[in-house]
Amino acid sequence: MLQENKLSKQRELEAIERERLEDIKAQELHAAILEKQEQDRQREIKAREERQQMFMNRMADTVIKEMDNRAHEEEMKIRKWEMEREMQERKAEEERLHRKKEGNEACRKHLFR
Repeated sequence: MLQENKLSKQRELEAIERERLEDIKAQELHAAILEKQEQDRQREIKAREERQQMFMNRMADTVIKEMDNRAHEEEMKIRKWEMEREMQERKAEEERLHRKKEGNEACRKHLFR
């Protein structure tokens, strides 16, 4: 009977040890699953942030392009206005010189008559 008790006690201890080892394995597996889930979550957050950054960069590029286009258009309008003003000034100067020349010729004709 003593032998049977010892054997039964040893089997019980072995069963308890097996159960403890299975619990440890289950906890390790659970920890690994949680770690993988956390890594997946972190990857998803990083990917989302990268997509947001790409969108922001595209928007910034679009705004910069629009600003450059507006600045270019404004510069072209200024150049056109300056060229037109310069042409008008040249034309006015030519007309003034022509009238002066005509006045001088009329004066000469009048004087040398």
